[in-house]
Amino acid sequence: QLEALSPDLAPGRTLAKWLTERRRRVADCAGGLSAAEAWARWESGKSDWQRSGALAGQVELAEAALRALPDLLAGRAQPMEVLFPRSSLDRVAAIYRGNEVSAHFNSLVGQLVREYVAHYLRRQPDGRVRILEIGAGTGATTVAVVRELVPFAKAIDEYSYTDVSSLFLAHGGRQFREQAPYLRSRRFD
Repeated sequence: QLEALSPDLAPGRTLAKWLTERRRRVADCAGGLSAAEAWARWESGKSDWQRSGALAGQVELAEAALRALPDLLAGRAQPMEVLFPRSSLDRVAAIYRGNEVSAHFNSLVGQLVREYVAHYLRRQPDGRVRILEIGAGTGATTVAVVRELVPFAKAIDEYSYTDVSSLFLAHGGRQFREQAPYLRSRRFD
């Protein structure tokens, strides 16, 4: 079973020895920095990264995960609480807000859906549209798609906003209730 962790974990080697060697390799990659020195370097670069806007969300999420890592590995903390403290989506949603790359691709998806719906309705003027978004999460893509669907709202029977998490589903239902009354949140695993 230990061999599944790493192909270089030969039979007969203990997990403790493997972890010790891994720690040494990580330390070598870090240039022999102590944890305090690594955190000092992090702090010295953090304000610059946060000022860039596009990285601010990633910096906050990475720091929260890194600071929680010892407790996560020891089983004293739960990953979902680190990512979604007090059931808030803010920490994860922040990696999409102000992110030009994400915004660009979400916009492309929105335009593609609009073009498809327009093409379909030209061929089927009385047609009805049903959309399934799988893994809607924080709704970053949904925002772009819903914005593009405004001219076609009367032709949309349903937009299924799906995810595995009830937290995301509740968020989507609240966020889009007014602008997209055709949107339905559903669990999809």
